Amino acid sequence: HYLPSGRNIQKRPGEKTWGVDPTDGYYLPLTQQQTEALRRDYQRRSVLGLKKEDRPKGPAPLTPQGLAERHADPQLGAALRTMVARLTGGEFIKVGKSNAVLLDHTLRLEEMRQKRATLQQSLQQLDRDLDELRQVAGTGDKAPK
Repeated sequence: HYLPSGRNIQKRPGEKTWGVDPTDGYYLPLTQQQTEALRRDYQRRSVLGLKKEDRPKGPAPLTPQGLAERHADPQLGAALRTMVARLTGGEFIKVGKSNAVLLDHTLRLEEMRQKRATLQQSLQQLDRDLDELRQVAGTGDKAPK
């Protein structure tokens, strides 16, 4: 996928810039629980042949609150809220966080990934050292993984 500028938005190894950043004021991250609830709702709505009692009762009006609550999709609810504001008032309203928060989250995520990689390497080295000591000591048993 490419932007009109020609920049590829796919994440590639070693690339610092990838994806599409939201306009300032529209960053709306989901927690792990929200992401899981969204996935469950999507799966529930994707099932074909639902029993009559499990089918939707009728077309409920789509509202930002309904999207966030009934369909576990606060991002789509926020998008609808800003679109309604644009159509009724002439301007988009900011419905999310600033790009400073996005930048902070991105930097913290990268820092945590690097720490995790360092810890994994340290644990692997400790496992090798333990195995070597067991062989020297003649115990021969392997460390539990």
